[in-house]
Amino acid sequence: MSKKSDSKPPAGQEPAEMNAPVQAQRAQDDGSAAAAAPPPSAVPPPAVAARDGGTSGTRKLRVRVLKAQGLVAKDKGGTSDPLAQLLLGSQKRETKVVPKTLRPEWNEEFTLEFTPGAGEQMDVVLYDHDKGLLSNSKEFLGAVTIHLDHILADMEFNQWLELEYNPKYQKKQEDVTGMVQLDISWSESEDDPGSAPGSSAIIPLRKSASVRPITALADVPEDESIEDNSRPETAAPKIRVIVTLLKAQGLVAKDKNGFSDPFAEVLLGAQKVATKHVPKTLDPEWDETFTLDMPNGEDSLEVVLYDHDKGLLSNSREYMGSCTVQLADIAPGTGSKRMWYPLVFDSRWNKKVELVTGQVEVEVEVFEDTGRPVGKWKDGGKSLSIIIAFVHNVLLNCVCDKVFATCY
Repeated sequence: MSKKSDSKPPAGQEPAEMNAPVQAQRAQDDGSAAAAAPPPSAVPPPAVAARDGGTSGTRKLRVRVLKAQGLVAKDKGGTSDPLAQLLLGSQKRETKVVPKTLRPEWNEEFTLEFTPGAGEQMDVVLYDHDKGLLSNSKEFLGAVTIHLDHILADMEFNQWLELEYNPKYQKKQEDVTGMVQLDISWSESEDDPGSAPGSSAIIPLRKSASVRPITALADVPEDESIEDNSRPETAAPKIRVIVTLLKAQGLVAKDKNGFSDPFAEVLLGAQKVATKHVPKTLDPEWDETFTLDMPNGEDSLEVVLYDHDKGLLSNSREYMGSCTVQLADIAPGTGSKRMWYPLVFDSRWNKKVELVTGQVEVEVEVFEDTGRPVGKWKDGGKSLSIIIAFVHNVLLNCVCDKVFATCY
């Protein structure tokens, strides 16, 4: 009774006709089913009818907040307690708090919903977490805005983005430093791809005024990616660095008595170690040694000197100068390099420009970790074993002689 022109397609085919009516018509004319599908590299249309009959064309956006570095110090100890918030429309996600650091590592993944072509944007906002007696508070550290309409489908996005001031989250304008590393992907399907392989595509973001990838900073390698982070440790010998903070001289006086209480921090990648503080001197001697892992892409370490100030409730510190030790000039297994480095002012460690004087003596050795001990017993401990056996035999002979003389 019904005519062919009035027949309705099955319910499961309605979205396909709504998404690509022109291609479907060509498929009927040519007799080819392949023409009805849009090219795989095409950007999804602004609005797509949902399979459940709704009108929303939402997609799943996956955001991995990896880490940040170079952040502003908000606490008296010269550090912060950073956390990151993701804001997309009414959706909000938040990382955990990483205490007492300017280089937090979160490595947390979140899923949000967005509509392609709707002009949506996502803000990533970093805060310093302050714990109070009755309630907690937070201080603005910086933000980055990502326009989701700039998503493409031709390459992977995993980049460092420079933090900026944003009046939406901080009325009073303050200095913002540092950057945050994000890994962003979204699913081409409206349904959650779950664990189905190949069901989600990694989409990059176009460079814009509000999303500025960092490529010129020495402490962030340009080729850093998720693939680099997932390489097995056994792929290459682990490189380690032995750093000895020997002494310093000619430092600036920070205390009223004309002296300082200096200590030194060593920073290599996300690793940070510190010497003890030496009271009331401008020429401290530490002679402390630390062993650190050499991160991929790092070619230098930082030595930062501070004056230690002891307070009634908490301690504080004052910046005294810093230096950069280049590691690229020290090949593994070539022995140690011992040098005096002049201290200079560096705005990464102290915002306010202050007088810096003096120099610090540092000894550095780079080696491949093969599981053998390093240092004095480079033969794997054979010499030490021989000496121990010799001493044992001498002591044993002495005891036997005394016993023999007593008995006879």
